[in-house]
Amino acid sequence: ESDVLLGDFLVLICALLFAIFIILNDKYVHLVNVYLYSLMQLIVICVLCLGTSFLIQESYSIEYMRFSFWMIMVYMGLVVTTGTFIFQNWSQQYQGPAQTAIIFALEPVFAVVFASFIIGDETMTVLGWVGCALIFLAILIAVVKIQENNKIKKIK
Repeated sequence: ESDVLLGDFLVLICALLFAIFIILNDKYVHLVNVYLYSLMQLIVICVLCLGTSFLIQESYSIEYMRFSFWMIMVYMGLVVTTGTFIFQNWSQQYQGPAQTAIIFALEPVFAVVFASFIIGDETMTVLGWVGCALIFLAILIAVVKIQENNKIKKIK
């Protein structure tokens, strides 16, 4: 049972740190070239992940890794990670941190759609699809609420 509590605590800490990241990122994307900024973020991530890998003494056996593994690594590195950082930094120049957080909340919905329809090997239960629909609905409500608040502010 202590593992569940530790996991919940770690998720809470990660959510808090990610919120801080979005707020700080919003400050810096307006001051620098977003492409160089994204590159620096990715270099820091690579160095920290590699260092952590050595710190916890992960072991690798490259000789047994298949071509499909390397294709997944290239996709995850270039499309998912690099693409996301560049897109986030570029778009956050034009959107505030609240809108950025809302867009990122859509990640589970996109992940399920991608895994279910594009790759095709993920199966979802009805309850899972209901959960996705609820997440999407909550995000739509939040976006509409933000737009209404922005209209009210412009009128004043």
